[in-house]
Amino acid sequence: MRFRSVRSRPVVLAVALALAFSPVLAQETASDTSPDTKPDTKPDKKAKTLDAVIVTGSHIRRVDLETASPVITIDRQRIEDTGKTTIGDLLQDLPVMAGFQPNTSINSGFSHGRALVSLRGLGPERTLVLLNGHRMTGPASSVAAAPGVDVNSIPASMVERIEVLTAGASAIYGSDAIAGVVNIILKDRYDGFALESGYGISGHGDDMRRNFGVEWGKTWDKGSLMLALGHSSQNAFYNSDRGFAAHQLSYNNGVVGYMTGSNTRAILTDGSVVAPNSGVGPGTLTRADFHPFGSAAGDRYNYYGTQYMVTPGDRTNLSLHGTYDVTGTTQAYVDLQWTRSKTTSHLQPYGINPSWIGADITQNPYNPFGADLASYYLRTPIFSRKYVSSMTQTNVVTGLRGIFGDSSWHWDLSAGYAHYKDSLVRYGFAVTSELAHVFETANVFNPGDPATVAALRSTLLPVDLADESTSKSLGVSTNGTLFTLPAGDVQGAFGLEYRHNDFRQGTRSSVASADAYGACDYMDGCIMRQGHSETLKEAYAEALVPLLSDLPLAHSLNLNIGSRFSDYSAWGKTTNSSLALEWRPVSDLLVRATAAQVFRAPALGDLYGSPYQGVNDVGSYYDPCEGYTGGAGPGGCQNVPTDGSFTDKGAMTVYVTGSANAHFNLKPESGHSYDAGLVYDPDWLPGFSASADAWRVELNDMISGTDYTYVLDQCYKGDASFCSLVSRDATGQLRGVVVPYAINYDKIEIRGYDAGLKYQHDAGSWGRFQFGLDASLMSKYLVDGGSHNYVGETSSQGNLPRLRTNLNVGWDYRDWHASWTVRYVGRSTVGSAYEGYCFNTDANGNCVYFKVPVYFNHSFSVSRKFEKWHLTASMGVDNVFGKKPPIYYGYYSNASNTDASTYDTVGRYYWGKLRWEF
Repeated sequence: MRFRSVRSRPVVLAVALALAFSPVLAQETASDTSPDTKPDTKPDKKAKTLDAVIVTGSHIRRVDLETASPVITIDRQRIEDTGKTTIGDLLQDLPVMAGFQPNTSINSGFSHGRALVSLRGLGPERTLVLLNGHRMTGPASSVAAAPGVDVNSIPASMVERIEVLTAGASAIYGSDAIAGVVNIILKDRYDGFALESGYGISGHGDDMRRNFGVEWGKTWDKGSLMLALGHSSQNAFYNSDRGFAAHQLSYNNGVVGYMTGSNTRAILTDGSVVAPNSGVGPGTLTRADFHPFGSAAGDRYNYYGTQYMVTPGDRTNLSLHGTYDVTGTTQAYVDLQWTRSKTTSHLQPYGINPSWIGADITQNPYNPFGADLASYYLRTPIFSRKYVSSMTQTNVVTGLRGIFGDSSWHWDLSAGYAHYKDSLVRYGFAVTSELAHVFETANVFNPGDPATVAALRSTLLPVDLADESTSKSLGVSTNGTLFTLPAGDVQGAFGLEYRHNDFRQGTRSSVASADAYGACDYMDGCIMRQGHSETLKEAYAEALVPLLSDLPLAHSLNLNIGSRFSDYSAWGKTTNSSLALEWRPVSDLLVRATAAQVFRAPALGDLYGSPYQGVNDVGSYYDPCEGYTGGAGPGGCQNVPTDGSFTDKGAMTVYVTGSANAHFNLKPESGHSYDAGLVYDPDWLPGFSASADAWRVELNDMISGTDYTYVLDQCYKGDASFCSLVSRDATGQLRGVVVPYAINYDKIEIRGYDAGLKYQHDAGSWGRFQFGLDASLMSKYLVDGGSHNYVGETSSQGNLPRLRTNLNVGWDYRDWHASWTVRYVGRSTVGSAYEGYCFNTDANGNCVYFKVPVYFNHSFSVSRKFEKWHLTASMGVDNVFGKKPPIYYGYYSNASNTDASTYDTVGRYYWGKLRWEF
């Protein structure tokens, strides 16, 4: 079924209405046309070309850098002050980022050394990432890595600045720009040759990081060319290298303890549990070679024992930027960014019950318990899990741009190619049928027997899993002056875009290749060899209409309206529009407001993700129709008797697949984004700027994963779309449930405030000082229409402290530069009493939700230029005071007994960098 949005009218109507009414709103006085009283409305075109730029959040060229769109700019100096080789940490530490953000400090959860950003805590999939104004691409599905664009793929040395738009912008950029936009702008001009080398090490003597890069650039009369090549690496270190993370901690009955897992053990028919003695020799064991489970230290293992604290990896980057003036008004250009990274994740060995894979271990000839054996569980270091990910990210944009004659109109014709590929090789997993055979024939009751070790190792098979997505695009755009009103020029921007998106996933291994039902002969997830594509056609228009100017309390009043029409072959059409107002009562005060429609299209992975299935034995699954006496909606308990006698008597299969594969209608997310604020740049205090904004995002039909219980509950209520996914036989027995990868069922409302202060002061002989403060206060985070506010909690929505701030102080003195940065994260709570999870308990068994205190992290850097040697030397210290992260007990932690998305786990870190320019 195709989804057609009727949320707004077409582009032309939105723009036409504004243009039609703007002359009425604008002032009309005869004196305004006098050459003596009216400024020149058509300044020198050459000057306009030099001064006007396109700022993130608009397609219109403007001289004003402060517009209706709230934008945070991270300049080149601030990037250098961090000493980072990539920009992931820098972006994730911004106050406007919140929630779960995978990074190198999260070894599991399909992070693979990637860094994703989540504006407003709405998730990486709702934050659009651009490179020089063009879309980047990431995984199409979650089979190999978490969805989202890896900002660690961009080398910090090549970034000129980063502009973060903190308001919804689907009318400008299309899908995904719900919480905002991160636009990474690379260097585009350089003359000379440069070498750069850096090294870092933690105060504990580990986490070594190295980087090396070369840059070359040349500018001549008709063009320019810039090339850069870099390589960086990061060493592995382990949770055991930090005292606070050496063991996964728990808090039960008021006592801090260690969370441990169970090693190999046998469960006997009398209920007793025994484990093999350590140090037994090879050969067949007897009952005397076993002891009561739990009585020996080796019976349990440390979850964190061999787990990386930081994911090690290597990255190689290539950047190219070139321009060539074809004529006096036409320029050809090309931008290329290529990154290849290789990371390794390491997890504990998994344990396995032979019955899970259909093996009957009771008939094993080495079974020392005979008929008394009820169950057996084997866990051995042979099954240690390792994931080696090789990711390649390519972004290429090339085209022609220019000016129409002697007019104000600029045009751009471009072609783009964005490609992401993740080849994930999994180690430590067995071929299922071969392992089942070993369980039935080998001496698995003596895991240390060399013959047993060899037999188990023979079942292991490294298997690749490939996830590839590609986006090919064509675009044509133009912007310039439409006509002139008494208040000034009416600016317009128009464009057409075409994209062809496709994704492919699969494996070269026959044993791990899934059939139509998601089944295969491998222990770690099956993957279907498949590929799907979609086409996207879009048209957009934007207009900037000056309504008033040079009047009392109306130095300027501008209206900005935009609209974008999108037609997706995979699901349908939608139109999204925005309206923004800019009012300057006086020249140095801007009052702004924006209202915008936003949307997020279903990803191809959501629609066509590789299927998998599982069989649930009778008594192990949930069925709302057991004991049914009536009251369900139509079809909710098909064929089930109503006398209360019904129970399920057989196994039930859960089949999970893409929503389109399940013939389940998946709509785009849709909602609204609002922002209102002011910017003050006082003429009486040069170098000072202050801003404050109130913001709100409302989102409906959120695309989220679900499980079979939700499908059954919705069917029970009589929802026919879910009942079509439930299979019962003629007697009502539940035989199977199809679960779509994603459905539309959540809505969300978030509100808050942002503030910023900047001040630069020239102190004469004392040098030049810079001061910057950015703050974000989240006041409300409501989910699914409920009244519970998740702000101040670490919950299923991630960590959402009420207040986050960054303070930066810089000082330039002759050839010296120094900076000090303080990052503040406000109070929060470990867990949410509203959600009802009770992972921590006091001495009386009551649930405990620990308060997390405020968190400060200080960083310092200093650099000096040695002009004689063409050298700049920099050094710095991150986490100057060695601040440890707050402890999150139990399952509230996402890594290292804390929230590694928010808090630093490495500790004090020293770095240095040298840059030679010739």
